[in-house]
Parts: sequence; C-alpha cells; structure tokens
Amino acid sequence: MAFAYDLTGTLLDRRYRITGLLGKGGMGHVYDAEHIGLEQRVAIKVLHPRFAHEERFRERFIREARSASRIKHRNVVRIS
Repeated sequence: MAFAYDLTGTLLDRRYRITGLLGKGGMGHVYDAEHIGLEQRVAIKVLHPRFAHEERFRERFIREARSASRIKHRNVVRIS
C-alpha cells in the first residue's frame, strides 16, 4: 500500500526540510532531508500511517532504530 501523500518539500519538526524520497519499505519510507540549522544532509525514516496507530508497530520501529544506532562502523551510517 502506498502513502496517500508525499512529504517532499515539507518541513519536519521545524528542523528538517524533506528534499526527496530515497526508498520504500514494508513499514515506511526513507526520505532525503537537510537539517536546516546544521546544514547537514540526513536520511529520515517515516513509519507508514497504516502502522502508526498501532503500539506494537511503533515499538518495533523504535526498537529497530535503537538496535541500528548501536552499530559503529565506518561503512555504516550513524543512526540518531
């Protein structure tokens, strides 16, 4: 199921400008963005609205982010 909207061009949390879509997955989309204050390019993963209302999916999303943030390697992007 596709998102009913595209976040490209929007401002997220008053700090990130979404510049484009990088990829789509089963639980959400990953967007290319710019941290406005730091002038730094970032990727932002957004949980699909279909799953966002269910606690178990939100918990899984956070758990995956925490697990990925523990990986420290020069060939792996930093998760924050």
